[in-house]
Amino acid sequence: AIQRAHRNLAEHAATLFEAALHTQLPEDIEAAILSGIRGAWDVSGSSVTLERIVLSGPGYELRLRIE
Repeated sequence: AIQRAHRNLAEHAATLFEAALHTQLPEDIEAAILSGIRGAWDVSGSSVTLERIVLSGPGYELRLRIE
């Protein structure tokens, strides 16, 4: 289930990158999403962050932010 959620996030991120930044989702960001690893990048002059937030129960959230 987690891998499916990561793939879904990567697919939506690719759509968002094309719409917002007019570029493809960089491979390193896609790899971070698929692995659930946090990171920060500069893409086309925008700041991109991926946060991994540990929940009180089992699991975690990934939050992708483009600013």
